[in-house]
Amino acid sequence: MSFRELEISVVGGGWSFGEVDHHKVPGYCIAVNEAGVLLTRQVDEILSMDRLWTENRWRTLCAMQRMYWTRATALQNLEWRHHKWIRIFDNDNHETSMSTRDGVLNGTNSGMCALNRAYQLRPMRLWIFGFDMCKEPKTNKPYWYTPYPWAPIGGTTTGKYLAWSRQFTNIANAFENIGCTVVNVSRGSHITAFKRMTPKQLGMCA
Repeated sequence: MSFRELEISVVGGGWSFGEVDHHKVPGYCIAVNEAGVLLTRQVDEILSMDRLWTENRWRTLCAMQRMYWTRATALQNLEWRHHKWIRIFDNDNHETSMSTRDGVLNGTNSGMCALNRAYQLRPMRLWIFGFDMCKEPKTNKPYWYTPYPWAPIGGTTTGKYLAWSRQFTNIANAFENIGCTVVNVSRGSHITAFKRMTPKQLGMCA
């Protein structure tokens, strides 16, 4: 199947997605980490580069049997080889250029790797949700869901958010070069490389 004519949505964990109606997320859906198990609309693919998340959500992933992209190191303590829904990717976690190689997804975090996966599907339009790279200004919430028990205040520092927010220029250029329009659906994202619109502007409010 060619995805060239389809819209793709990548849903991350940032707080702003809490303002979005899940059922208004358009197109083919790639969900990152906890979004993969909490979205109330259909998820087409789940992606995480995180070992702790993979191990803690393993039973849920096995029950869902949704296509799951992850690194081999995230599976090192699990019996996974007979599961046909698992896809292994190699990753340079210092690289922000989008890879075109099958089985290679670059990025410094899971969200970036999910964007590389979307890039390889070459959509005409990409919607990104929960890509804030900051905490909610009033409540200081990092996520649209309850933080993980193994990281109850969130696992990302303000400095890391700031560093990540500056790493999207290469990604934006890559999507522009394939003729893909990218919209960052967020009220307060610190990412400046993409066009940003709020859920209210798009009629996507919860």
